[in-house]
Amino acid sequence: FNSSTAAISGHSGIEVTLLPEEAVVHEAQVVLMGEEFFRIPARTMDHEIEGGCTMTGDTTVFAVMPHMHTFGTFMSVETGGSVSQILHEDFYSFDEQKYTTFEPLDLSSGDRINVLCRYDNPGDNVVNFGDSTLSEMCYAVVYRYPVVRSPGITCTL
Repeated sequence: FNSSTAAISGHSGIEVTLLPEEAVVHEAQVVLMGEEFFRIPARTMDHEIEGGCTMTGDTTVFAVMPHMHTFGTFMSVETGGSVSQILHEDFYSFDEQKYTTFEPLDLSSGDRINVLCRYDNPGDNVVNFGDSTLSEMCYAVVYRYPVVRSPGITCTL
């Protein structure tokens, strides 16, 4: 995000490690779990948005990464249903989006992952949900296996 007219430079990347097919133990997937189409009122501090995802099949979760934009200040991610556990609970920085791993946790169909996001909007304009860094998101990026085809890449049920 370049807020000036000056050119910026830097490096970004991802490391991919290829394995022979016979070495794969679990095929995993990433699902964005949270809330969409919300609004953060102007001149609001510590504004809360709650969302989450209900599992549509048995699954095992093993990592989570918070994702909000520049108004985000805090995220909590916890399970509900047959298992109750905090997966992530920390202050948020747009510049330091790091994932957390934990011991694999088995969830049953019908269990839920609850996501709570907090925002500060000291400005005079409402901030809407959207892809732009000037808008906001409330997603816990959850890593799980096996692949569950429904509801797809995002789950806000």
